Amino acid sequence: MGPGDIFYSPAFEFFDGEHSAKLIILLNNPNDSNTYYFVLITTTQWRRIKSSGCYPNELGGYYFFTKNVDWFIEDTWVLFEIYEKKTVDILSESFKDNLEYKATMKKNNLKALIRCIKSCRDVTRRVKALLPPY
Repeated sequence: MGPGDIFYSPAFEFFDGEHSAKLIILLNNPNDSNTYYFVLITTTQWRRIKSSGCYPNELGGYYFFTKNVDWFIEDTWVLFEIYEKKTVDILSESFKDNLEYKATMKKNNLKALIRCIKSCRDVTRRVKALLPPY
């Protein structure tokens, strides 16, 4: 597991306790922090701009990838809702078959995504400090 890895979770748990099938991207290599940071992927436009690139301060922040860029087969918005998971949570999800590796983002796309997240005013300094230094 490393930065840019994309996973499928058939029963991803949202902040409000609801569950749904989601694709998520791992942003960091936890090392000493023991905390994994994930962001959600959606193909639903919902008031979001549909032009490639970084939108750090629109609707909580997101990055838009057009279809057929990297691993994404549809137009895709990466939302900057940061989900924290500890190693024990990751192991538990894996044993329950609730976390399945799908692909790894290309380095240039991951760098662009991380830079965009770091420029988002809604992402905490603590989280930004634990992201790769791109």
